[in-house]
Amino acid sequence: MPEENNEHSWQPHLSLDVPLMDSDHQKMVSLLGEVYAACKRHQWDDAVKDAMFDLSLFTVQHFNREEDLMRQVDYPGLRFHEKAHQKLIKILDAISIRIAQDHAAAIDDQTLDYLFKWLIKHVKRSDHQLAKFIHAKSTDS
Repeated sequence: MPEENNEHSWQPHLSLDVPLMDSDHQKMVSLLGEVYAACKRHQWDDAVKDAMFDLSLFTVQHFNREEDLMRQVDYPGLRFHEKAHQKLIKILDAISIRIAQDHAAAIDDQTLDYLFKWLIKHVKRSDHQLAKFIHAKSTDS
């Protein structure tokens, strides 16, 4: 399992000053932490399945909210952003299927690291660009 460190927890420098996005991102990091904790405790039957279900469901809900926000502000990067979201949803679906088929082999260190790093990278790059656009648009109004 990945080491518990700052990379695997919410950090204030990740804040985008867009409350909806920030609260969702914090929740996603927390849910990833629950998946990590369940894996670390080897609770393959219910805890890992439940944590992955919660993470997957919330991720879809977050992406829908974020994409709605992009549409509201006429964000030019919407299509690119949607593709990135779709990619992660496919990955989460594949992990959930693997969990259902073979509990212990479904989530290894590499997979958890990938999920954490994907989220942090997405927030720092793609969502940061979106937040800059939102802030610029709100000051233009």
